[in-house]
Amino acid sequence: AGRVVPALERLKKFIDDMNLALYDPMTAPGQGQGQAAPSGHAPPVVVTTIHQAKGMEWDLVFACHLEEGSLPLLPRLEPHSMEYVQHFEEERRLAYVACTRARRKLVVTFCEGPSTTKDKPPSKRSRFLPRQLPGLR
Repeated sequence: AGRVVPALERLKKFIDDMNLALYDPMTAPGQGQGQAAPSGHAPPVVVTTIHQAKGMEWDLVFACHLEEGSLPLLPRLEPHSMEYVQHFEEERRLAYVACTRARRKLVVTFCEGPSTTKDKPPSKRSRFLPRQLPGLR
């Protein structure tokens, strides 16, 4: 038990140093408003969630892992129940948010193919992505 506290302190310091624990996209200077990076500095890279990205925009957006099971996240709810339908509609809205944050370029990643384990179904693109994506290779 005596070693747990130092390990947790190191973990907290690591997270704080990465600025993930303290980052607030609504108050970060220059984020999403099209402002240039400070002189002599590269533009910042913002790692965020779809939930935090609402109302924000960037010139280039990478929307990663847009696959069935991730988007939509399939809950263990009774199919066709009102709760399931509401959850599904919220996931559809989140997909829209993810794909509309880019002012100039959107890069979408997903996997399609056989499963790597017996317990998992084959990977396929999210049902929320159009069948024909512009620029899809």
